[in-house]
Amino acid sequence: MAADLFTAILSDRTRSVNFFNGRLLSAEDLISEQKTNRLAHSLLGQAIGSGVVHGMEVGESALSSTQTNPVLMVRKGNPEGIKTLADLCGKGVGLQSGAVQVPIAEKASADCVAAGKPPVDIKQMGKDSEVQLLLRNNRIAVDLLDSPVAAYSAAQGGEFEVVPGERYEVRPHGVMVLKGNTQLAKAIKQALDELMADGTYKKVLDKYQVPDLAIDEAQISQAKS
Repeated sequence: MAADLFTAILSDRTRSVNFFNGRLLSAEDLISEQKTNRLAHSLLGQAIGSGVVHGMEVGESALSSTQTNPVLMVRKGNPEGIKTLADLCGKGVGLQSGAVQVPIAEKASADCVAAGKPPVDIKQMGKDSEVQLLLRNNRIAVDLLDSPVAAYSAAQGGEFEVVPGERYEVRPHGVMVLKGNTQLAKAIKQALDELMADGTYKKVLDKYQVPDLAIDEAQISQAKS
């Protein structure tokens, strides 16, 4: 989803003149470069909030221009009947190491113990693909992950589904740019405003079945040092 929005930003929207070995780079060149560096760009998506890095200026939701929040993804048919975090006592939950979902799972586990129930068996992995492997092999009951990723994963092979109605700690999602590079931040915001106005933004969110993640306007916020 972020890749689709970023491609739309670049398409016919060259924001500055760029040269390589004396040749003018077009918007098409920049799109090609973006595709070859997609892995690097995927690391730019960040939740905006207390975790903003000092010395960085943040275009709030500037890259994906959405909200995001953790959701519960289970095997198709929800064989263990998971409906809320309260159903996770004594069950295995997978998530990415260091992700914002970790404290959510830890609090759910503490609530289980306080209620006299077994704690949640929290398994942290390096990548969500590894968590999905655990879920696929019935080694955990739930993958706790961000809603856009969950919606995309559930729509792929018919192996998983997202527990409806359960969303936790909704927050804006965006891209960081170097502090002081206000020209780039404003250019990204302008492009996103245009995508919202012409309907492209809505089409991308509808494509990935996450229209509820839309925000009204892309904004620029700045980390306080």
